[in-house]
Amino acid sequence: MNFSEYKRRLNAEPNCEDPELLAARDSDPRFAEAAADAAAFEAKLEQALAVPHDSEAFLASVRSAIEADSKPSKSRWLAVAASLTLAVGLSVLLFVNNARYDSVNQFVHEHYAHDGPELLARAATMTEPMAATQTNEILASFGVSANPELTDRVRFIKFCPSVHGRGAHMVVSTTEGLATVMYMPGTNVTKPLLFEVDGQRAEVVSLNVGAAAIVGASEEAGQELEAILREALVAHPETERIDT
Repeated sequence: MNFSEYKRRLNAEPNCEDPELLAARDSDPRFAEAAADAAAFEAKLEQALAVPHDSEAFLASVRSAIEADSKPSKSRWLAVAASLTLAVGLSVLLFVNNARYDSVNQFVHEHYAHDGPELLARAATMTEPMAATQTNEILASFGVSANPELTDRVRFIKFCPSVHGRGAHMVVSTTEGLATVMYMPGTNVTKPLLFEVDGQRAEVVSLNVGAAAIVGASEEAGQELEAILREALVAHPETERIDT
């Protein structure tokens, strides 16, 4: 496994205990450093999410901490300031994660602006598709699986927010280059929606299970990809769907 593939696996599955991934981590200092960085980030995220969500309860805990020491030290004040900063940041994070979009169109615009170009550029450095097992592990969370016609095209996949809960962000190869696919398992559209995102053609299409936004594909490549998605993404009865 080369370093580029290892980084991609880490990005998609930071807590994965796959023996191949662990062996790669132990084979090279660069791999070990990347794993340590990913673990540190996950730890910080878990710590942030442990902050009480109720603002009144949080402020009460801060007041109690201050009042417990009649002469708070400089370090204590710095800690309080850091806690308040974290609380504000967390409130923004929670707001974004719990946002309900007015339209699918709005969601696609905002989500692509968030990290679409970055993920597209990252996928362009990948010379091989993701392993089919990795792609299907993520899709199984939504009670679906994909056939090789799709998995052989997936250069990158990760969980992402969706219009109704959670979805998957994919970068896939087409006959004309790479395109972005935002899979929305809990969303239904009655007819295709065609618009432009960041100067690129975008279309939201209905699938057998949910819907998908295709960004950056020409009309011809988009139609081909739509047919592949509709045929490839099927309900997986053996997998318990995770409600999102």
